[in-house]
Amino acid sequence: MIEIPAVDRLVAELARHPEVVRVWLFGSRARGDHRARSDIDLAVEAPGASRRAWLDLCRLVEEAATLLRIDLVLIEDAPSALAQQIRREGRVLYER
Repeated sequence: MIEIPAVDRLVAELARHPEVVRVWLFGSRARGDHRARSDIDLAVEAPGASRRAWLDLCRLVEEAATLLRIDLVLIEDAPSALAQQIRREGRVLYER
């Protein structure tokens, strides 16, 4: 995936949730212009996910065993320009 074992495990955990149909990597790590300590930007597509389901996904991110910051975006709630950019430039890490 992206060669950070903790993130690979996180994506696998996100994929276990039935609401999640797609996970993207976006931002500098997807473009390949990141630095060693750059954060990790992930977007999930989870149509119809309840507030509780979203909070469960956020909890998984908070518990990820990595020193790098991980930002999680629910693509359905993202501003349209950001959602378009993620779909256009992001790397799909998981797809149901």
